[in-house]
Amino acid sequence: MQLHDRTRAFARTESFAPVFPEVRPETIPDQAVILAAGAGTRIRQGLGAPPKPLTPVLGRTLIERSFRAMTRFGVSRLTLVVGYEGDAVASTARDLAARYGLDVTIVVNRRWELGNGTSVLAAAPYVSGPFFVAMGDHLFDPAILDVLSAMDDGAELSLAVDHDWPDIPDLEEATKVRLSGRAITRIGKEISVFDAVDTGLFLCREGLFDALERAEASGDASLTGAVRILASERAAVTAPVTGLFWQDVDTPADLALAEHRLLKRRRHRDYDLRGDHSEPVPV
Repeated sequence: MQLHDRTRAFARTESFAPVFPEVRPETIPDQAVILAAGAGTRIRQGLGAPPKPLTPVLGRTLIERSFRAMTRFGVSRLTLVVGYEGDAVASTARDLAARYGLDVTIVVNRRWELGNGTSVLAAAPYVSGPFFVAMGDHLFDPAILDVLSAMDDGAELSLAVDHDWPDIPDLEEATKVRLSGRAITRIGKEISVFDAVDTGLFLCREGLFDALERAEASGDASLTGAVRILASERAAVTAPVTGLFWQDVDTPADLALAEHRLLKRRRHRDYDLRGDHSEPVPV
């Protein structure tokens, strides 16, 4: 399987290569919601593992890697939403918060089985103004948050997307996005004609919560359902992050690939991937 290569990806999708404008300090969100409530059955069946957010990747759990990426960008307030085996996940999160000196609010979502939109809604009382949303089982380069912030135009939702979709592992399971310029026109796993793939990283405003409530009332309690509503109202846009590292870790094969890719990055850049906690700034 071929892996992402920034030069090759940009050569093939030159028109989608991101432009990185200066990020104005007043536009940078300092809060993020991390969704870690799902059961993660595919990776647990394959490994007999602990709760999915506690799956180790080169010595660090998925949830620790999310915390480190967010805080490296500059997020100072984290809201972690837990559900399945939430006590174990929450205990680890508290230990990480104490170790790194993080401000972490833990929210228990007892309706997590209905869809991940319920987890975002559970975080509503704890955020205000612009905030990031991240999937707790995704690895990502903090530079993706830079792009989302730099391209923020005030939309209710901005989704980081990858236009280099032929190289996406397990493309069938990926959420696809059809676009008109930067605007989202369709989103879902079932789309056969699409322009990009959802990376699981968002910059949102409080209008998302209203869209989530409306989506759930119509029978769709997923975050994607709310994105569809916002897209229909021209309130959902994208930020292209083609060439930047990210990966969903859903299966044992995904985990093996993620570790391979991280080790490959280590050979090219000075990332700490050893699992020690000697440095104060998370990666």
